[in-house]
Amino acid sequence: MNYIRTLLLVSCWSLSVSAADGSWTDRWNLKGDFRFRNEQIKDGANTAGTVTTETEENRHRIRARLSLIGKVNDSVETTIRLATGSAAVKDSTTTNQTLTDYNAKKTIDLDMAYANWHARENGQVWIGKSPIPYFQPGTSDLLIDTDITPEGIAYKDQCKCDNFGTFWNFGYSMLNARHDSVTPVNQTDVMMIGAEVGVNLNLGDAKVVLGAGSLNFPNIKDTSAVNGTSFAKGNSTTAGNFTYEYRLTRGFLEAGLPLFGTPFSIFLDYAKNGDPSDDNIAQLYGIKIGQLKDKGDLTFSIDFRDLKKDSIVGILAESDGAGGGTDVKSTRYQLQYQLDKGINVAASYYDGKRNVSTLDIPYKRAMLDFGFAF
Repeated sequence: MNYIRTLLLVSCWSLSVSAADGSWTDRWNLKGDFRFRNEQIKDGANTAGTVTTETEENRHRIRARLSLIGKVNDSVETTIRLATGSAAVKDSTTTNQTLTDYNAKKTIDLDMAYANWHARENGQVWIGKSPIPYFQPGTSDLLIDTDITPEGIAYKDQCKCDNFGTFWNFGYSMLNARHDSVTPVNQTDVMMIGAEVGVNLNLGDAKVVLGAGSLNFPNIKDTSAVNGTSFAKGNSTTAGNFTYEYRLTRGFLEAGLPLFGTPFSIFLDYAKNGDPSDDNIAQLYGIKIGQLKDKGDLTFSIDFRDLKKDSIVGILAESDGAGGGTDVKSTRYQLQYQLDKGINVAASYYDGKRNVSTLDIPYKRAMLDFGFAF
């Protein structure tokens, strides 16, 4: 935590120095958000009777994030974000902290640290620990949980016309630095490399985004499943190592148009892993009605996800539906309301199953969120 305190002190000092010369508002921007959540989870017994204990949990959780954005020059800016959460690998898909342990202090860690170089008018290069660079139809988190911040380099670009546009994104991230000169065969770096292209179509009142890409994880096969099988998160393992490579081919679609004056959209995200011959499909599809913009706005959405056992890398999978990982199915119902400027309320319900290839265990989760952004 010492480096976090140092970072905060340096940031505050920099802001005070900039304020003294009257130009700090031109070079610095501070923003953040806070969320309070009540969450109820019911992890059930399966119909085969092999798991007979049903557990229930009711907990309060908080999430706090603070971003400092600094302008280096007209084409480069840097972002540093702190967030609640944990530095443990098994917790990389969440920035929540549970309110427990008799009011113990909560952990804050470095969540983002990257430079954004506007290399072209519509092109950006991200270097460091940055946001996810790939298009997410309907805010899809099918392949990577939205709380994950990839570490490496990314390039995003687009070409805009009146009714037609194209975009292309690329990412190169380090997942696990394992290479050394002593045992190079057994210590090979595990990477995440992705690329995608897509088109934007404006068809009158309708807008369509269509695209395809790939997401590969070189050297993951036969490497440790992140401290053993307990963190494989549904993926197949052999002697504690990943059994398969993960070479994903992906397609996505998002289409929106007004429905009786209200925004309406459908979305689809689909991926297939090219290594195993079965249990290799991941898909998410759903609908959304409404848009949160002004006070009193309301949205409702439904989405369904099905992650086969070896469709994606489980440690990166979304963590709420069916407890996270792969080998799961889950339907999410969500209602959001804009209570005031910067304040929204969201109610979500997940009806899912985990370990579907073997035990088919029911998993229910209900969440009530109060969000505040500045």
